[in-house]
Amino acid sequence: MRVAIMGSGGVGGYYGGMLARAGEDVAFIARGAHLDAMCANGLMVKTAHVGEFTIPVKATDDPNEIGPVDLVLFCVKTYDTDTVAGLIRPLIGPERGQRKSRFHISLQIFLALGRKCTSTS
Repeated sequence: MRVAIMGSGGVGGYYGGMLARAGEDVAFIARGAHLDAMCANGLMVKTAHVGEFTIPVKATDDPNEIGPVDLVLFCVKTYDTDTVAGLIRPLIGPERGQRKSRFHISLQIFLALGRKCTSTS
């Protein structure tokens, strides 16, 4: 499965690191010093239940470099949601937008993408 982690801090770094460690194809979208550190040193994850590990990662600040994926984990802080939500568009391919069961996108992100929100239940 191809996974993109939008926001690679504590939450995104943990889940992305665990998925990558399990063998999934994970790409991280980050910025600034955090992106530089990940590119230079890999991603270090420290947890009480699995210990500490460092893995090399694919990381960028440009979602266009990643392209469509099967799953986007949107792990940014609330105050960045509106700005960052529009950046995930290259990660969602045309056929993937129709798989409502695989993409659980919050209303706020949906609105930022400019899509009509309808209930499927």
